[in-house]
Formats: sequence, C-alpha cells, structure tokens
Amino acid sequence: MAIHGHQRTDQYYWMRDDTRANDEVLAHLRAENAYANAILQPQNALQALLLDELKSRIVKDDCSVPQKDGRYWYY
Repeated sequence: MAIHGHQRTDQYYWMRDDTRANDEVLAHLRAENAYANAILQPQNALQALLLDELKSRIVKDDCSVPQKDGRYWYY
C-alpha cells in the first residue's frame, strides 16, 4: 500500500470488508471472539464486580450532557 509517497505493509488489510459480507473475515472474527470469551470467562465475576463498583460511584440525576450553543450551555 502506498500512501503519501510512503510504502507500507498492512498484514491485516485482507480483513477490510466494509460490506460485512466476506465469509472468510466473518469466520475469523467469530473465532477470535470465541477465543477471547473462553480466555476471559474466569474473569466474568471480577468484571461484574468492577462494573458494579464503577456504577455505584456515578451520581444519578436527570441531567444530560451539557452542550454549548453560542455563549450558553444547555443541559
């Protein structure tokens, strides 16, 4: 691949599939996801514990993310 006069090799370019229809790419991604799920499965309880801890520290209110419009902030 040559971009801006620089030659580079992208070992993963074969995976580019903007239509999400390439069976080879989809099979590869399914296999990677299955592997990651199997490896991380023993950590599920810890992940849930950490998520609960993070959520407990969030102040719950009905306020939206502030957005600036001109000189004013809207919530």
